[in-house]
Amino acid sequence: MSTWPAIRVEYAQASENVLDAMETIESSYAQNSKTPFEARDRDEIAGSDPAILRPVTRKVIYLAVDKNMKVLLFRWSGAMVQIFGKGFTKKAAEQLKSFAEYDPCILDPKLLEKQQAAMREFPELKDPTTFTHPTEAYSTGAILINPKTESHVDSSDLIGGLAGMCPVGEFQKGDLCCGDLGVKLSFEDGDLGMIRGRELPHWTDDWTGNNRFCIVRAFHECVMKEAEARQKARAVGQERPTHKGSRNRGMPEMEQEDHPNDDPSDHRPAKRSKK
Repeated sequence: MSTWPAIRVEYAQASENVLDAMETIESSYAQNSKTPFEARDRDEIAGSDPAILRPVTRKVIYLAVDKNMKVLLFRWSGAMVQIFGKGFTKKAAEQLKSFAEYDPCILDPKLLEKQQAAMREFPELKDPTTFTHPTEAYSTGAILINPKTESHVDSSDLIGGLAGMCPVGEFQKGDLCCGDLGVKLSFEDGDLGMIRGRELPHWTDDWTGNNRFCIVRAFHECVMKEAEARQKARAVGQERPTHKGSRNRGMPEMEQEDHPNDDPSDHRPAKRSKK
């Protein structure tokens, strides 16, 4: 008689035991270790140590240049207030907050609930300085100015996630193009769009006019992984560090592999399919 079924059962049980042990070790490490294992840990340590990063007062205009006098970094404290007046930044923030609070995940209620549950794992974000609200469902928001892109996929987005986008301004054209679907969608001022940008290559076509802004909302895969890790730790009676003092208030950093290019918009060019 073949012994294969028994071996298969034994292997499955051993695999489950190993997985449980690994999760226990991971949870214990996250709870007790002070080793800067992840990028956000190293950043937090560096940011809190003046011997590593020297604090620069807001009383000075900071300018860093290289040996050829090429500007590397610049900071002028209060510049926009001095130029446009005290109420300018407050009005801008109010408008941005209104745009940031829309939840474009309406076509996938289950995904919306999953992302909202994940965001609740970051209580350190619930402070007056962030654009979050009780039903927040997106970890990232951006305003793209005059965007035109080549074909790309959003490599840091949640696997299977939906990113939202809304163009505003005085412009014509600027269509959203999807080669895999063979379509070009007209996107005008105030239109709302959603795309599974990690899976579907897309780009923005040429546009004309005075200005074109695109308000983007997305959820990053690394944030979901951190939320799930916190949920697992809590299930076994432990708690993962919240990194409350970090520069992004607890939101996990994207590791280097999430940034295949130096493109600040984190767009990975789409692979061309072979004919």
